Amino acid sequence: ATPFVLSALKESKKIGAVTGILVCNEFDKQNFVDFKISVLVGPEVIAGSTRMKAGTATKMVLNMITTATMIKLNYTYGNLMVSLKPLNKKLINRSANIVSSITKIDKQDAMHVLEKNNYKIKEVIVMIILGVEFSKAEKLLKDKEGSLREVLGGK
Repeated sequence: ATPFVLSALKESKKIGAVTGILVCNEFDKQNFVDFKISVLVGPEVIAGSTRMKAGTATKMVLNMITTATMIKLNYTYGNLMVSLKPLNKKLINRSANIVSSITKIDKQDAMHVLEKNNYKIKEVIVMIILGVEFSKAEKLLKDKEGSLREVLGGK
């Protein structure tokens, strides 16, 4: 029922965008809404607050959507994020752990190969497991739309 949200959805639809709404109450789907997700959590424990049940439910649904999206976009391998951008020390360390875990090489060796190859995690994993050069790893991944699983033959 929030006017600015409904207006934004209407305008988005007018310009050809795919629209969706996530609500925690009853909402009759309008013609300007392509996708509706209703999570009926009931009234809040403290009347007037939307930061408890509704907020938690919204966060859980959005986490499920983004997780499924990451999987569909080939950003994961098993339960590991292999498309992260290691922009700080913590993520660089995590990248080395991921490469080490998948390839079974020593973490320091993984760090060395990552450093030499601009921290491209998926390419480094392909290089190590298949024994190919970076450019070949890059091409194999491109040919399989970034799917590490497909490049490695389900390994």
